[in-house]
Amino acid sequence: MSTYAVLMGTDAAHLTQGNGDLLPILQVVYAETLRLRMHFYIIRMPDRTEINTRDWILPRRKVVVTPTTAAHKDPEVRNTILNNEPSVDRFWIGGFLRQPSKLEYDTAQSQNTAFSLVSLEWSWIPYGGEPQKCLDRLFAKRQILLTSALMGFGSGMSHPAGKVPMRIRRRS
Repeated sequence: MSTYAVLMGTDAAHLTQGNGDLLPILQVVYAETLRLRMHFYIIRMPDRTEINTRDWILPRRKVVVTPTTAAHKDPEVRNTILNNEPSVDRFWIGGFLRQPSKLEYDTAQSQNTAFSLVSLEWSWIPYGGEPQKCLDRLFAKRQILLTSALMGFGSGMSHPAGKVPMRIRRRS
């Protein structure tokens, strides 16, 4: 059984048929992996004026270092206390999925779950946040997707269904 089959509860051949229902799940796996496994610091310096945020004052021309782990593993953001959901230290595929509302479901706008970051602004900061996002974030995403595809489907070629007629001619 492949990696994708374990994650999705289906066989890998189902993914290759262009099934759009699995796209939100693949996006969630990517986002949840970054949330759970990426730990780094965001370094900023307010250069024009001091910044007032909640109970904190960030002075002008002082370096501020913030770990992303505190935001990524905040139980209040994930609603783990109220909804009895898995711990923030465990991989959980439901954190980024949005269920369609009754109105959307009735009007047939969206009858499937969808990937959403709506309730997670500034609590999911996979590449450092604006305005100085990681410049290699697109390369990193492509590498993660390539590695996942190679794990799921291998790097070999597909074999033909039957015999392939061919003739080799000698060059003259």
